[in-house]
Amino acid sequence: KQFVYNPFSILLLCEEERFSNYWFATATPSFLIDLIKEKQYYDFDGLKVGEAFFEAFQISKDIPTGALLFQTGYLTVKKYDSKTRLYTLGYPNREVKESMLEYLLGAFAKLEPGFGNEPVQNARRALQTEDFELLKNTLNRILYNLPHQLYEDKERVYHLLIHIFFDYIGIDLHSDEVNTARGRADVLVELEDKVYAMEFKIDQSVEEALKQIKERGYLDKYRSSGKKLIALGINFSTEKREVEEFAEEVVKSV
Repeated sequence: KQFVYNPFSILLLCEEERFSNYWFATATPSFLIDLIKEKQYYDFDGLKVGEAFFEAFQISKDIPTGALLFQTGYLTVKKYDSKTRLYTLGYPNREVKESMLEYLLGAFAKLEPGFGNEPVQNARRALQTEDFELLKNTLNRILYNLPHQLYEDKERVYHLLIHIFFDYIGIDLHSDEVNTARGRADVLVELEDKVYAMEFKIDQSVEEALKQIKERGYLDKYRSSGKKLIALGINFSTEKREVEEFAEEVVKSV
């Protein structure tokens, strides 16, 4: 199997004599970002598609976002299952994924490109050290800029923005992998020594969020892992445009 690299990135590597993210060095993919904002869906990594997906050649407002991302090189085929005849798509490399997520954060929350290093490091440190005040302040830095009056479905936009941010900081998200008969956590983060199940509420009670995590068994899969299990309830205030309240609880392991 052969994977295609971006020759422009290689040329800049040779010219600059240093590794860097050169993917979006020539232009901002504004038409793609606008389309993703309109659809309010971003999680294309691991997207499974059939043969008909590759026949969408006509670029118009009705073209599936995933098809346009594939045609323009932001997604590539990662594997093919001959039994189901399904293709699994994903970002070609970390450079492309990080660039796309950074531009999405900037587009949704009106942040300038390149904003990310400090919030990323703060969020990672907060999760590793269980510094929830730092995590709260970091998330609020993102949310303060959210032009919420532009979005009718505020809850979906808040969830979307936080998902993009956690994906962007490069931690392991397992929300899609841990489904129970009673639902799934908004965000499930696995670190070397601990696992977080996060439930977001909008103008509601964080206690209700903790109750939901425990009753629906979002952390049950990890009870025998030997890791510390932490339920984290987060309530967003749409009026204040910030994380208003945190509540955490350690869930007993087996």
